Amino acid sequence: MVDVWASFLWFVVLLIPLVWLQREISGRLLHTGWLVFNHELAAVLLYFLVMLPGILIHEISHLIAATLLGVKAGGLSLRPKVRRDGLQLGSVQVARTDIVRESLIGLAPLIGGSSAVLLIASLVFEVPLTDQGDVMTHLQYVVENIESLLQQPNATLWLYLIFAVSNAMLPSPSDRQPWQPLAIFVGIIAAVVLFLNGGPPQIPDDFVINLARAIDLLALAFAFTLLVDLVFVSAIFLTEQVLLTARG
Repeated sequence: MVDVWASFLWFVVLLIPLVWLQREISGRLLHTGWLVFNHELAAVLLYFLVMLPGILIHEISHLIAATLLGVKAGGLSLRPKVRRDGLQLGSVQVARTDIVRESLIGLAPLIGGSSAVLLIASLVFEVPLTDQGDVMTHLQYVVENIESLLQQPNATLWLYLIFAVSNAMLPSPSDRQPWQPLAIFVGIIAAVVLFLNGGPPQIPDDFVINLARAIDLLALAFAFTLLVDLVFVSAIFLTEQVLLTARG
């Protein structure tokens, strides 16, 4: 029997440092841009250009999800805006709909970005994702074969794309707005079902297996992202320190 809880645990364990590292990268990259140009808007523009591939996938994921769910969407915008509540790098105009579809549309960049990361890992770096195994098994393969993986054509470019895509795939605050009422709604429905049935319903094994596999793939995308991000954040940190030393 597949242990779906073990898959979910890996998902959470990897998501937490990924969120922290994304914020660290954003802050350090913006600071590095300010040290180079000594101008806030120029620093924002540099950050925007570095993350542009990921921003594009983020917004297109919203559009695709909205279209598939039958929700009107358009007005794709790719330009940085400094707002009171933070930095906006892109946007898509999506019509109001129910909280379930709004939540799925908000979740789409995470799925789209993770899929892009896994495609690059599989097609470019030839990581065998179809093999059975947990996250640690795949990471062990990457570490043991790191030299040959980095010898793939245009490896640096593909690693940069993983970096840019993964650091723009997490849902923005506006994407997460409908999640709280949806969670409450699902919780109420689950409580009613448990009360009426006298216990949890029997879930088909095939559904559990597919769910665990989907969560495993998301966790694996997070793991690849963390490995790549650690390299890039180290480079950004060193650049930042060199610039600070030069200015001092």
